[in-house]
Amino acid sequence: MNIKKIYSIALSLLMTTVIFLNLNTTAAFANELEEVQYQYNIHEILEIDLENFDLNQPFEISEKVVSNHGENILVTMNFEPNENVNHRGTASIGRWRVTATGTVSRLEYIFDLSRINSDWRITAVSSQAFHPNGASSSVSVGRRDSNATNPASITASGSFGLLGSRGTSQTTITRGGVMRTTSSMPF
Repeated sequence: MNIKKIYSIALSLLMTTVIFLNLNTTAAFANELEEVQYQYNIHEILEIDLENFDLNQPFEISEKVVSNHGENILVTMNFEPNENVNHRGTASIGRWRVTATGTVSRLEYIFDLSRINSDWRITAVSSQAFHPNGASSSVSVGRRDSNATNPASITASGSFGLLGSRGTSQTTITRGGVMRTTSSMPF
C-alpha cells in the first residue's frame, strides 16, 4: 500500500471516531438537559381578588420565588384600566401585562379583561419571549369566559435558547373574580 492510501484510511477512521464521540456527547448532553428542564415546578405566584380590587386605578404587583434549583423567578403583573368603563352589560375593564423573568430569560403576555354580567372575559393581545440565544413565544386563550364551574384562562409559552427549553405562564380568573397566575421558567 502506498502512503497516501494509508494516510487517507487513517484520516477517515479518525474523522468517523470524532463524529461518533461528538454525537454521543451531544445526545447525552441533550438528554441531561431534557431531564433538568422538566424538574422545574410550576409555582402559584400571584392571586388577586378582583371583586375587592379598585379597577379604576393602575396597579402593579410583583412576587419572587426560588425554583427547586435555586434560580430566581420574578413575576410582575401590571394593570392599566380602561378609561371608558361601562359597568352595565359588557364592560372593558382594562389591560393586564404579565411578565415572568428567569435568570436569563423573559416571557411576557398581554390580555384585555372584560366583565360580561357576572362573568369575566379574557382576550389575548400579544406575547413575547427573550433569551440571549434567541426565543419565540405564543399565547392562547384556553377558555375565554368564566362560568359557574370553570375559570377563564390564558396561557403563554416560550421556547428559549438554542436547545429550545420551554417556559410557561398561565392566568386564570374564576367567576367570583379570583385571578391566579402561575409560572415555570427554565432558567
